[in-house]
Amino acid sequence: MFKRKVFSLFLLVLISSFLFIGCTSGTLPEPKGFVNDFAGILSDKEEKSLEAILVQYEEQTSNEIAVVTVKSLGGKSVEDYTMALAEKWQVGKEDKDNGVIILVAQEEKKIRIEVGYGLEPVLTDLTAKQIIDNEMTPRFKRDDFAGGIESAVKAVMAVIAGTYEPGQLPEESGGWPLWLIILVVIGCIIIVTGILYALGLVGDGDGGGIWSSGSSDGGGGGGFGGGGFGGGGASGGW
Repeated sequence: MFKRKVFSLFLLVLISSFLFIGCTSGTLPEPKGFVNDFAGILSDKEEKSLEAILVQYEEQTSNEIAVVTVKSLGGKSVEDYTMALAEKWQVGKEDKDNGVIILVAQEEKKIRIEVGYGLEPVLTDLTAKQIIDNEMTPRFKRDDFAGGIESAVKAVMAVIAGTYEPGQLPEESGGWPLWLIILVVIGCIIIVTGILYALGLVGDGDGGGIWSSGSSDGGGGGGFGGGGFGGGGASGGW
């Protein structure tokens, strides 16, 4: 009986630690427009110019490209942070899922291009990685953040339009295949959820998840169109 109590207490502390880390990892910012320079790495002129380009692009194509810079990821991986942001902001149109998020984390020196469901067949993971490596990383290393971001935006537009001609493709990573990573993540979620239900920490109420998801209706958060994301895209750094 004593061992069972010790194990239950240990399990409760472990789960509480995960929940505490998630809940205190920082509040996701609200969008100000298509360009959201929370890290302050762009001048006012650069920000306004890029915003005008993206507004006009959305009006002409309905595709929504959001640029986000943050000072820090708050302990999250760039993939988790960007995906949480995608779920909250819902960039892209609800009926097309044609959104793209270009995120730059200043402190961690990380870059992520997150691609909506509808654009994944065109803006593939490999192409997104290539845009980061060819268009952003070299310019960022020279502290040309505005040039790197604008070049990435134009490259994304060209890819969607079918006019982007990249150089040599980056070599494939020798790490785990994407399907295996997804399978492991799903397995972990199922296990943790089962433990939470067993301990009565999760009920059938209307409580939210660890991250606030913004609006709860079908519309997009912060003025975007309600687009969906499934984890497609690529990450890099400088």
